[in-house]
Amino acid sequence: MDESASGLEFELRISPRPVLAGLVVLGVGLYFATEMLLFPRETVQQTVSLFLLLSTLAAIGWMFFDWRPALGRWFTILALAAAVHFGGWWLHIPGFLAWAVIPTALVAPLAGVPAAIATAVGESVVVLGLMGIPAVKASLPDAIAALIAIWGVFGGICAMHYRLHRQSRWLVKYVERAQRSLWDAQDRRAELRQALDDLTYANRQLVLMNERVAAIAAMTSRFFHIASWVSVAPRVLNKLAAPLSAACLWNTPGLLTSSSLLHRIILERKSSDESQDHP
Repeated sequence: MDESASGLEFELRISPRPVLAGLVVLGVGLYFATEMLLFPRETVQQTVSLFLLLSTLAAIGWMFFDWRPALGRWFTILALAAAVHFGGWWLHIPGFLAWAVIPTALVAPLAGVPAAIATAVGESVVVLGLMGIPAVKASLPDAIAALIAIWGVFGGICAMHYRLHRQSRWLVKYVERAQRSLWDAQDRRAELRQALDDLTYANRQLVLMNERVAAIAAMTSRFFHIASWVSVAPRVLNKLAAPLSAACLWNTPGLLTSSSLLHRIILERKSSDESQDHP
């Protein structure tokens, strides 16, 4: 979960390429501003030199970021701080020390809170150091205002980052719970599908068993029908034997021997059946 949160936090960082492109745009804007506002020629030349410096820093930072992203981020922070301080001093802009808040504000989205802490401390040291250089002409109120701005922006960035980090952790937990619920639902779906397959197979076997039972019942009924007919046939023949013998004797005297023989066979069969029923 911590790795997911850190990964999400890293994805929320901005690319240094827009910042590097902004340095070039800033140099171009300063040049056209000095040309259109009819600044002295010396100021225009200083602006051109600053534009070349910013373009060089942007190109180097772009190449570093393509080669090593972490190195490119740190170089962008240093280039931004150098552009702010060197540009303010080179162009003799009053109160340029307050511009030190710009790197402090952009370093957290670029490299995170630890880099913002290092940048705020470094900017504070640079502001206090520039205040002691006579050529800079930085007064104590300007330095105090710059320090207040630096640490005020740093505190606001830390508070925003803490809230964003807490929100990202909650989002990661929610995504993990949703993922586990999805996995559980997939497992239950697989189990339900297996149960339905088993039920279908059981129904198929039940239908086959019913068909076999029906076939066996039909065969049993036919067997009992045949057995009942076999048991009734000797009795019917026994009842018909005497009339047949008399009719044959009366109409055909030559058949007396055959009818007597048939009558004797039927009587022997009847006596054998009675002896088996009554041992």
